[in-house]
Amino acid sequence: MDDRNQLARGFFTFLACTGIAILLGYQLATPLYLKSLALVGLTLGLLCLPILMKHHRLFLLLSFNSALVVFFLPGALPLWVMTSFISLGFSILERATAGRKSYQHVASIAIPLILMTIIILVTSKISGGIGFRAMGGNSAGGKKYLFLFSAVAAYFAFACFRPPPQQAKRMLILYFAVGILSVCTHIIYALGPPFYFLFNFFPPEMASLAELEFGGPGSTGMVRYGGLSSAGVALCMMMQLTFGIRGLLDFNKPWRISFYVLFAVLSLFGGFRSLLAFLILAFTIQFIFEGLTKTRYTFGIIAAAVFTMVLVLPFSRALPLSFQRAISLIPFADVDPAIRMNAEHSTNWRISMWKVVLPEAREHLWRGKGYAINPMDLHLASESVRRGYMEQFEPAMIAGEYHSGPLSVSIPFGLPGAACLIWLWWGTWIYLYRCRKYGDPRLRSLNTFLISYLTAKAIFFVFAYGSFSSDLQVFTGLAGMAVAMNGADICAWKKKEEDEERKLRESTTPATQEAQLVST
Repeated sequence: MDDRNQLARGFFTFLACTGIAILLGYQLATPLYLKSLALVGLTLGLLCLPILMKHHRLFLLLSFNSALVVFFLPGALPLWVMTSFISLGFSILERATAGRKSYQHVASIAIPLILMTIIILVTSKISGGIGFRAMGGNSAGGKKYLFLFSAVAAYFAFACFRPPPQQAKRMLILYFAVGILSVCTHIIYALGPPFYFLFNFFPPEMASLAELEFGGPGSTGMVRYGGLSSAGVALCMMMQLTFGIRGLLDFNKPWRISFYVLFAVLSLFGGFRSLLAFLILAFTIQFIFEGLTKTRYTFGIIAAAVFTMVLVLPFSRALPLSFQRAISLIPFADVDPAIRMNAEHSTNWRISMWKVVLPEAREHLWRGKGYAINPMDLHLASESVRRGYMEQFEPAMIAGEYHSGPLSVSIPFGLPGAACLIWLWWGTWIYLYRCRKYGDPRLRSLNTFLISYLTAKAIFFVFAYGSFSSDLQVFTGLAGMAVAMNGADICAWKKKEEDEERKLRESTTPATQEAQLVST
């Protein structure tokens, strides 16, 4: 009887596999149709379901800061959008079926995120709905809404994970390490057309292309490596996380600071002035949090900075053009006049747009504008700019790309949305401060890096460059990783130490010693 049952199971398994193989083969005959891609992806997803159930948090961790996209989904969405919802869904399923109460509730972070989600939903309802142009909708802008919802889902997915303290550092390093994949776009571009099919997995927009001057018909001849910049910043953050500023400045291990400077230099080949400002800001804030301002390292850092400026800036014209653009924010840098004009035009372009947008921001203080836009308006604006009838910043203004963090949140969602974002920053900052002061001493260096990184990103968002739809992922991911490492009961370690000290004091009282002597 057992042999017959085993034979029947094998026969039906064979039939099922044969049917699936035939169906996939038929669908792969037309691989460019959306229906075929969706069906093949759904089938492969069902086959990988056991693996996803077991390792969904690892997949979320590996994809969250990566440049990977899901090519078979409309709009080529980033992979982290899909893994955020998958991980949250499996976490809820585990809690409902297996009774695993792994979610760590931190009210100062969860409440502003829930209120923010409500504000986003209400604003989308009263401002034209959530439209997905890539799926045939009449309006565009739904992709930005999806990014915001995915960022909130990612926080709650991370908050359901609690690794052992000895694995927390490894997890954080992995969290930032996947940012190195951004450089793959340049590698694919350099390998040539036979490898261009890999752009299905990496966004081709980050590939190295000649940057045209904003204000003229010609080209500056500048090649900007945006993916290399992202990878360089990720490597710098990994080194600050792994060694801390004190460890980087260890004179007995000069290779650490040497590699850090090398990675910082690589990040400047994207030509982004803001990245140089962010690296300086992140390094300085962590330097302060580690209490190194009154040490010999302060004089050493200032002397090294002055020596580098004296040595490099007079000969900066010999540097690559993208590098010159990145350092053009330094007043004494001798850069190519065309590159300086290019950088100044970029600044003036933003300022001109902000002057036009600010009166509009006053009209949306309480009722946000939302993200819904008419694709025809955007097309007509682009054509008008091409023909010289409109200013160059107007298509970006219509698309909601204001190149300003405060405007990117206050115009679409008004003051309520901005208040929720500030509440999220403050709640995360206070939580990390308490974790650093009262939490597990083994995690102190990690919490110092996280609170420094959060402070630098918030300042950068407000005063340099920010986009609410894309940067919310950074803040929720940072908060989720902090909660995953430290847990909700941040004073547990402190309470344990206090209990041990109280027991020790009670054991040394005269009455206790006399009782022990009598019993002996």
